[in-house]
Amino acid sequence: MTKKEHNQVFAPLFFLLVGVFLSCAFFLLVRGPEDHQGSLRIPPLAAPRPDFSELVRRTNGSVVSVSTRKLIKVTRTTTQLLAPREEEFRSSGAGSGFFFDSRGYVLTNEHVVSGVERITVRLADGREYSAHLVGSDPVSDLAILKVPGPDSFPVLPLGDSSRLRVGEWVVAIGDPLSFDHSVTAGVVSAKGRKVQNFIYDDLIQTDVAINQGNSGGPLLNLEGAVVGINSIIHLRGRGISFAIPINQAKTIVRQIMARGRVRRGYLGLEPREVDSKIQRALQLREPAGVVVVNVESGTPAERCGLRLYDVIVEFDGKPVPSRDEFFRLVAETPPGRRVQMKVVRDAAPLQLTTQLVERPVSLDGVASDYLSEGGDASKGRPSSPLGFLVADITREVQARFRLPWDQGVTITSIDFYGPAVESGLMEGSVIREINRKSVRNVKEFRALEAAARSGDIFLVYALLPRDGSPYLATVQVP
Repeated sequence: MTKKEHNQVFAPLFFLLVGVFLSCAFFLLVRGPEDHQGSLRIPPLAAPRPDFSELVRRTNGSVVSVSTRKLIKVTRTTTQLLAPREEEFRSSGAGSGFFFDSRGYVLTNEHVVSGVERITVRLADGREYSAHLVGSDPVSDLAILKVPGPDSFPVLPLGDSSRLRVGEWVVAIGDPLSFDHSVTAGVVSAKGRKVQNFIYDDLIQTDVAINQGNSGGPLLNLEGAVVGINSIIHLRGRGISFAIPINQAKTIVRQIMARGRVRRGYLGLEPREVDSKIQRALQLREPAGVVVVNVESGTPAERCGLRLYDVIVEFDGKPVPSRDEFFRLVAETPPGRRVQMKVVRDAAPLQLTTQLVERPVSLDGVASDYLSEGGDASKGRPSSPLGFLVADITREVQARFRLPWDQGVTITSIDFYGPAVESGLMEGSVIREINRKSVRNVKEFRALEAAARSGDIFLVYALLPRDGSPYLATVQVP
């Protein structure tokens, strides 16, 4: 067979095979793959991007702009020859808020309206009203305004912030930088955040774009319910903002509506969380509850018989999982109410009953954190199993801390590489007890130190140098 005859025979066959192959490929592409039962497997579609337009349409009318005017007085001194003169000027401020009650009650941040002389609320349709302050709570940074006007205003439903999930979509509406009714969206980044180590902090962290002017505006879930009040931004970060959980705000709102302010329960003690080291030192079954570090004189804690080293595991029928939660449980209990506490003392269970009083206003806004403020721990390398050196207290220390003479030792240096560097103790701390035994001088300290063995945990009761606050530290011998 010649080459020409060969091409005449096989060329049509080649094109036929190519045509069959392409036809089969097209058929499979259109039909899709089959599973082992013969039914079609349709590949899942990508999740559609969320559309917030309907949510915004339903909720935007309930969000308001809050404008304020404040009188500021300044004393100026020009030269030493002229007497100082007082000057006055007025500054303006802005924030956001939302109607939570159809009678014209608006929820916003306390810092938006603090100390102002005039408050103006502007609605989404442009109407403006002069509002007055019903009441506020600086501790939670919440305030309620009353707007006169029609019989009914559009309100936002209050959701349940406890059901929020990390990664869930949320939407903010507010007036950032005077761009009123701006809408931003993001996700819940974390829950239970503390920003300033304040004892009541339990904030929602989001990556929603929040700027000055958003304060007091609502944080909404995809159902259009308020789950938080936007309050704080991180000036050094991007996509880091914080909101007050609406469940926490509900309690505050009820009290402000009833009496114009918030009353918190007060027990009169300083607690510390029980970790694994304190558990071992106090011979507890589990690391739960809070250990009493200090009991204030004349308080409900003293009257019911609470003592140093008592461990509170249950308060008013509720477990105590952490120090912050203990503070919240006490604060949310109405003053005057009698409560029971389950306590562990010397490894034995005990039940105490007391009546709470109102928390002094002077204590509000002050975080009772005993965090290490550093201290120059690199000065010395003490040859001590506990990682610090001590000296007998001086007359100056005695007078400053109001101590009996010969009652304690002062930490003079801390080993930067030793076991005490992360304990919270610092130079200048006055040690009163170790392992629940009084330490009156260096001699007694040396005796306790000499008995230290590898792995031992020392429970150190001390007074911090900055303000004499009692502190309970644990130091484990390497």
